[in-house]
Amino acid sequence: PFGTPDKLAAELVRLATREHTVAREDLYARYSVRNPKANDPMADELTFVRHELLLIAVGEMRHLRWVNQLLWELDHRRITSQRFGPSLGLIDQVPTADGKMRSKALRPLTSNVLDDFIAVEAPSGTLDGEYAEVVSTLRDQRKYPEELAQLAERIVADGMEHYSRFREIRITLQPFRSEEHTS
Repeated sequence: PFGTPDKLAAELVRLATREHTVAREDLYARYSVRNPKANDPMADELTFVRHELLLIAVGEMRHLRWVNQLLWELDHRRITSQRFGPSLGLIDQVPTADGKMRSKALRPLTSNVLDDFIAVEAPSGTLDGEYAEVVSTLRDQRKYPEELAQLAERIVADGMEHYSRFREIRITLQPFRSEEHTS
């Protein structure tokens, strides 16, 4: 757990910037997938992928909102000694599938980009794993109200759903790997 509420809040600010960055990247990737035309042999698959990417992007936006809610609650309840948030910034570096970091970028959906998206959402991997300390800290009910831990736990659970959705996208597109999926 974080030693002080201010260290927790500083981490939440950092996580909010990551959520915001990932949401933008997911949304951009969604709009890079071509909209199927009538009689398109991939119509069902493309519609599914576009729908799932939109749900994931909206989920990341919700995470950004929830992280900022945590920051607001910490400030409003005077748990932190200084003010934090709301945080709407962007990070410069995002984790990749090979465990390294890459510069943030709006990229069309490709197999490599999908691998990076899966890596960011992998259980106990990058983004969700970073919430483990937040959840652990907020579970101390002597310092923090129970509902704050519950909100952080919802972010983690939602991230697991994003991981599953990205893997479903991978399975759906697998038969078409050699074809172009973007507009």
